[in-house]
Parts: sequence; structure tokens; C-alpha cells
Amino acid sequence: SWLLPRITPGIIYALLWIWFVDPRVGLFNKLLSMIGVPEHLLPGSWLLEKPYAQLLLVIVNGYVGASFGMIVYTAAIKSIPPDLINAALVDGATDFQVVRRIIIPLLKWPILFVTAWQTLSLLASYEYILMVWGAGGGGGDYAGVARAAGVMVWSLYSYSKAFAEYLYGYAAAISMVLVVIGLALILLYFKIFGFKRLMEPSRVEV
Repeated sequence: SWLLPRITPGIIYALLWIWFVDPRVGLFNKLLSMIGVPEHLLPGSWLLEKPYAQLLLVIVNGYVGASFGMIVYTAAIKSIPPDLINAALVDGATDFQVVRRIIIPLLKWPILFVTAWQTLSLLASYEYILMVWGAGGGGGDYAGVARAAGVMVWSLYSYSKAFAEYLYGYAAAISMVLVVIGLALILLYFKIFGFKRLMEPSRVEV
């Protein structure tokens, strides 16, 4: 199931979410009604009402991001030699100590990679907002809908300035700001994770 967001075409993924949150026939409101939520408490529009729109944005983008992270972390954990974990358990380590002292340190590279990748992806991502809120929230005026719903992000703002208002220079300047922010965050991650230490040859042969 973690692969589904990655292998599903973006427009299909967006249309599914539009259907999920449709106030009349959508899955979300039907499930909430089934568990006893009164009809007058149900959102009239998941796409336009705050804070439901922001919550939906986190879920829509987060599911795609989480799927990528789970694939990487699953592969990384399976690559850890079982002998290391078994030796720690024989020495009396608890499960928490195994996770803290063995698994997490060995996952520093994957964690750094996923964190950096997701940061750059979020800074540049606007396609799901464009498709979900553009198609489901108000048709052509996607920028106005996103702004009204509180889901406007810098990348979509840059896109709208370039291709809706034809302010290419202004849009390019915004994009350059995003590039600088992305580079600064990546350098910060390198510092936090100890990039130089990660690049050193392993002292343990496995």
C-alpha cells in the first residue's frame, strides 16, 4: 500500500482526494456520519474551510512523502546485519536500547537522505495543490482558491505569477529564494547529522 501514491498517476491521485472530501458523496463525511458526528458539525467544504483545508493539504502531500520514506527505511532496516542486533540482545540490551544504540545510528544516512529529499520536494511541490484545489475548489482560479483556503505555498505562488500573470522575472526571483532556502537547510542538515563523520570509513567490519 505504501507504493500506491508513488505508482498512481498524479491526476488520478488528486481526483481520488476530491472524491474523498466531496461534501455530498465523499468518503470522509460518510465515515464521520457513521461514527455519530452530527451533520451540522461536518465540514461544508474540506477544500475551502479552514482549518480543514490545511489539514487536507498535510494529508495529501504527507501520504506521498511518507510512502517514499517508508520504502527507504524498510530497505535500510532490512540491510542491517542481524548479528549486530542478536549480539546486543545476548549482552542484555532492551529493545529500546537496540533501536537507540544500533538501528538509529545505522540509519543516519537514510534519515539524512529522506529529510533532505523531502525538504527540497516540499519547497518545490505545488502540483497536488494545483490539481486538488484547482479542479475541486474553483476551476480556473486556482491561485485565488488556494489563497482563500490558506493552502497557498511559495512554489504555487511563483507558478501563478509566471503562468497566470506573466511576471516571469518576479516568479524567477521567488524560485531563486526557494533555491537559497533549500541549500541553507541542506547545509544545516549536514551539520546536524555530522556529514564529515558519516563520510569517514567504517571502523567496524560487518
